[in-house]
Amino acid sequence: MAIRGGSGPTKDSAKLLNLTSATDPGLLWETMASLVAILDLKGKPLIQRSYRDDVPPSYIERFLPLILEFEEEETPVTPCFTHQGINYLHIRHSNLYLLALSKGNSNAAEIILFLQRLCSVLIEYFKELEEESIRDNFVIIYELLDEVMDFGYPQTTESKILQECVLLAFPPIFI
Repeated sequence: MAIRGGSGPTKDSAKLLNLTSATDPGLLWETMASLVAILDLKGKPLIQRSYRDDVPPSYIERFLPLILEFEEEETPVTPCFTHQGINYLHIRHSNLYLLALSKGNSNAAEIILFLQRLCSVLIEYFKELEEESIRDNFVIIYELLDEVMDFGYPQTTESKILQECVLLAFPPIFI
């Protein structure tokens, strides 16, 4: 059995379990998050991490205009919506948006839960989550993003485990 995309069930294993997906009749799921970004209230990305190449980063710029369009039409803004085949999943924390983009059939509940846990982890690391803490700690945030998600699939979001891998302060180097 060949592994498709690095993880997840294959067509052969899905046949053995007699399970199918609506988009690809041999897979249990298609994708998780292709990209995760943290935006300010103006929609400007403060930090972003692409996990797959199926959604270009330029789709981040389309997020806020879509939100504003919903508000103008007096349509409720939901945490999950699809536009032109791209799934936009987001939460808002104070003056920031945590955004995940995906393509295809994604587990929206798991991605929203992941964004909430990511927000909690960042608060535990930096005591508060705002633009300044993102800008001041972007290197650590990139390291955290690499640890909490692998190829678009959430891994660990447990702070105690992450603090063993990603340290806030580096020990001094003696020469």
